[in-house]
Amino acid sequence: MRMAVIGAGIAGLSCAQELRRGGHEVIVFEKSRGIGGRIATRRTPEDLRFDHGAQFFTVQTKAFRQFLAGDVNKWQAVGNFDQTRDWFIGSPDIKSFLRPVAKTLDIRLNTQITSLERSEEFWTLQSDSESFEGFDRVIITAPAPQTAVLAAFSGQFQSAIASVEMDPCWTMMLAFSDPVERDFDVKKSASEHVDWMARNSSKWGRRERPDCWVVHATADWSRHNLELSRDAVLKALLPEVLLELGQTEDDLIYFSAHRWRYANVAKPVGQAFIMDETGTLFGAGDWCAGTCVEHAFTSGFELAHHIRDQKT
Repeated sequence: MRMAVIGAGIAGLSCAQELRRGGHEVIVFEKSRGIGGRIATRRTPEDLRFDHGAQFFTVQTKAFRQFLAGDVNKWQAVGNFDQTRDWFIGSPDIKSFLRPVAKTLDIRLNTQITSLERSEEFWTLQSDSESFEGFDRVIITAPAPQTAVLAAFSGQFQSAIASVEMDPCWTMMLAFSDPVERDFDVKKSASEHVDWMARNSSKWGRRERPDCWVVHATADWSRHNLELSRDAVLKALLPEVLLELGQTEDDLIYFSAHRWRYANVAKPVGQAFIMDETGTLFGAGDWCAGTCVEHAFTSGFELAHHIRDQKT
């Protein structure tokens, strides 16, 4: 069968990989210029790197461990928390472990699917400039609100997604020429504005200098300030963060901000995936199965095996 996967994050890539292994023809459509979704790294012209989305992931299942194929390292960060499970990262950036998977797939980058239409037998996908026809199955792995828009015609999709809650996050990226003299690499902040700060340079395979940091605002602050400009976010949060790091603006050599409108899952569907009334359109992602990176993988993986087990 011919399959379309919308989204090249970990849910989309794990689903596409398993479908391809099952003998299906698979095309992945990704609106961005790169793979990974919220497993993301910002790289500047000066070659500074910030893992500004997911900071790490844990591994609990055999299937996820096999998917990683040893292309990851542990991040043994020092901080004010109890690390109950090992933290894993890709190196030299967070999504490095996804690149070998992506190389085996037909991925159409910079291609945003804007609408879907089903005939008696097949699905047609429409972008701003092109139609893609003849798909037996379509899998949407975009965040829940974006999935709901694409599948607005499906009552089953709308009912399932109605219960999902996703939180936004404003992220700041800071670089200092000299190491920040603090006794932590990660800090869970008690501030009502800042939730997390991490020394990106402490991760395996990263350069120690410049000293790069990633700071996440709280979900509540991000929600109430979602439409601020990047400059306004920096103006509001930077003084507090610099004070906590013992730095001044003069110490900065780079600073920027990024808005994740759908950063984290606060309330998932509670099942691995969803499907429409025809049994040929599916939704998958962390917002289906849970709240972390492995849940996104599991959602795509289990959906692929469900499709592979279908008779027609």
